[in-house]
Amino acid sequence: MFFNWTIIKHMTNPSEEDQLAAVQKNWLAIEYIENPSKKIQLAAVQENWEAIRYIQDPSEEIQFAAVRENWKSIEHIKNPTESVQLAVVKKYLSAIEYIKNPTESVQLAAVQKSWLAIEYIENPSKKIQLAVVQENWEAIRYIENPSEEIQFAAVWENLYAIKYIKNPSESVQLAVVKMYCCIDNFTHWLEDKEMISFFKGVSPCIANHVCLLW
Repeated sequence: MFFNWTIIKHMTNPSEEDQLAAVQKNWLAIEYIENPSKKIQLAAVQENWEAIRYIQDPSEEIQFAAVRENWKSIEHIKNPTESVQLAVVKKYLSAIEYIKNPTESVQLAAVQKSWLAIEYIENPSKKIQLAVVQENWEAIRYIENPSEEIQFAAVWENLYAIKYIKNPSESVQLAVVKMYCCIDNFTHWLEDKEMISFFKGVSPCIANHVCLLW
């Protein structure tokens, strides 16, 4: 057995037994082992999940072993498989933040677990944006430059969503004004300072429509 695991650095073609002894003594030894076998990789990540950062192109089995030890290890896996990504995001709320280039299926799983996950997804697809605003209209605040379709989806869920759309299209603005007309207590709603601010910022065309309502 190794009494000093650093010896592995100076060994030429160490046996698997020597490699195993080294990583069991100190998981950092994996950094100095060229092309470690699956057995050695597994032993290292079970000793310490951070060992995954020193393993090139780990198999799905090794990836799963690492995330079982600590789900944050996915941040150090260059190309985690979709199965590994899904397993992590379905279990841990903020996991999507640690995955580079998550697949659309993984993004969808994340926002279905919590709409707040949208904040950590870079350039979500239209499908993801639509799914998340339908889950919770407040998600629109985390979507940069939403398309008119997404804007409409948000305001259909709740008119107040318009407050979080930076540059709503004229069609969306007009739709919101018209929907306000259908509210029994229209005057009370217009007492909301943020909504008044919205109406002050609408286009001249929409402003004229609002004036007619008042």
